[in-house]
Amino acid sequence: MKAFNTKKTTKEQLRKSICSFGKKDGVNRVTFNSTGKKVSGSYHSYKKNIYINMDATKQHMLRTFFHELAHHVAASQNKWKSYHFNLIDEIDAELMYSIENKIDKMAQTLWYKNVNLTQWGKYKYFYPKSQKNLFLSKL
Repeated sequence: MKAFNTKKTTKEQLRKSICSFGKKDGVNRVTFNSTGKKVSGSYHSYKKNIYINMDATKQHMLRTFFHELAHHVAASQNKWKSYHFNLIDEIDAELMYSIENKIDKMAQTLWYKNVNLTQWGKYKYFYPKSQKNLFLSKL
């Protein structure tokens, strides 16, 4: 049975499941909030904390969790160390976009391994190639 088997769960139950799953993968803390930056989520590499916007739909919260979890896995494996541990200003926008797509590929693998696709559907990339120019223009 997959860790995220059914969509018939409340947001509260989903948040608890996400927190438990994150702990098993070495995440120190998963925090849900509705204040601050207007982002879906973020990962703090030094603290090993994941932050997720709780105003999102259940589907989007779960997708955000797996994207941020992929950042955690990449940082734990010392991949793209400068991206995860230094200021983003020091990184070329093309490289940043490339890394985010690699993170999405990792997130997709984690999604397919742990999420019931019949209930939750396929993983959707945060930074699809079709939006590359838009992404780069915002940096």
